[in-house]
Amino acid sequence: MIMRADKGGATVVMNTRDYLEKAYALLNDTQTYLTLRSPPIATKMQQEFNRKLRKIANTLSDPLHKELVLSKISSRSPSVPYFYGVPKVHKPGCPLRPIIAACGSPQNTLAEWLAQVLSQFLGTFSSAHLQHSFQFIQRVKDSNWVDGRMASLDVTALFTNVPLDYVITKLQEEHDQGNVTFPIPAEQFFSLIRLCVSSTVFQFNNQGFAQKEGVAMGSPLTPVLANICMEFVEKEILNRCDEETKPVLWARYVDDIFIIFKGTDEKLKKLVEIANSILPSIKFTTEVEVDSKLPFLDVLVYRDCNRQSSTLVVSFGRSFLVPIIYGVPRLAFDHAICKVIVDEDLCRLFDLPGGFSPCRAVCTGAADEGIYHRSFIPVWALAGPITS
Repeated sequence: MIMRADKGGATVVMNTRDYLEKAYALLNDTQTYLTLRSPPIATKMQQEFNRKLRKIANTLSDPLHKELVLSKISSRSPSVPYFYGVPKVHKPGCPLRPIIAACGSPQNTLAEWLAQVLSQFLGTFSSAHLQHSFQFIQRVKDSNWVDGRMASLDVTALFTNVPLDYVITKLQEEHDQGNVTFPIPAEQFFSLIRLCVSSTVFQFNNQGFAQKEGVAMGSPLTPVLANICMEFVEKEILNRCDEETKPVLWARYVDDIFIIFKGTDEKLKKLVEIANSILPSIKFTTEVEVDSKLPFLDVLVYRDCNRQSSTLVVSFGRSFLVPIIYGVPRLAFDHAICKVIVDEDLCRLFDLPGGFSPCRAVCTGAADEGIYHRSFIPVWALAGPITS
């Protein structure tokens, strides 16, 4: 089998037998998945989903609210969600990340709308939320802290362990305090979320399965719920930390967290213990910097001690292919790459603008009004450091 890797954009060739073994190792987890007696039928799934959706809509007194909910009824020819796995080549043993492709499923239209509504709240409950690597780089620069130690925290199997009741309870509290509002009454809005999450029936290798716990990666609603869950969790973690334990920097991209802390290994251990005590299903693992270096997302953060003062440096790895897309703000690109190298063959293949050469060159970005107009210029990122 040929498939893409979970991270890094690599292409993976895997023996089909090994793939099936790894997939069934996940699906045979009876705490997370239930094996159905027969494969699900798309039309029956659609009928059941529409029946439940109409039932929720009928509890709404406002005709406009009712019409809004009924507009999410599945009317097209539905398809049964299917399971597949993407290999985590960066993990020992190359395990699979479970994905349930829900595009075309009866609940997909509703999931897209719910995700759109909830996405506006991302970053509201915790300022640690990151949207991309560029934002992470800026956070490191703004922290201006180089004397602490770096570490990363990772949540074990976040998506299948998101406690929906916890997320809804926290959102209800924020709603009661007037911090968030929904297009329809909160009670029905939360019922729609539960309907979407509880409808996770799928097939794999001509067998039917249902997910019992958490949320299924592959739905547009899933990453939003996972991010909101983590915002509430990290808020509780930091509130429980004393001054000696609290990190001086805490930045998170979904379930990957980058921290800078001042204390010893014991202080870090205490921080992880606090993090693991918030919810039974959310557990953290940790990785500490080695030789003053720590990879995070698609960048490497390291401490440059050769300068007059110790400096944190962020650089992209050599295998990071950077597209310059029409209309990308120049400032965003300048934050991402300071120095680039363009391969000679690529220079001949593409009509590169002035200032680029087959050798290392400072990217001056000569462009009108601070915008790069070249449609696509493949460049290999070098250690063009972005220092804090």
